[in-house]
Amino acid sequence: GLMGLLNTGISAAGAFSDARLKDNVRLIGERNGHKWYAWEWSDEAEALGLSGPDEGVMAHEVLKTNPGAVHTDRGYLTVNYKALGVH
Repeated sequence: GLMGLLNTGISAAGAFSDARLKDNVRLIGERNGHKWYAWEWSDEAEALGLSGPDEGVMAHEVLKTNPGAVHTDRGYLTVNYKALGVH
């Protein structure tokens, strides 16, 4: 869940949220006006220490509505969830 994301997917630039790192992505709802998804981390994500199921936003969508919340880390998009008002 989100706590797993915040604990394992966090970096100085935010939480990893790049679509390339996610498999089996499915829309499960909305939080604070942002579409909310569930997914499993991909093999590529495991190299960053991410594994198993997780949930959150998709960085490429946040870029359109709140670009200041999106950054990059090691070539992947990250999201600052606090900037979205989602904790």
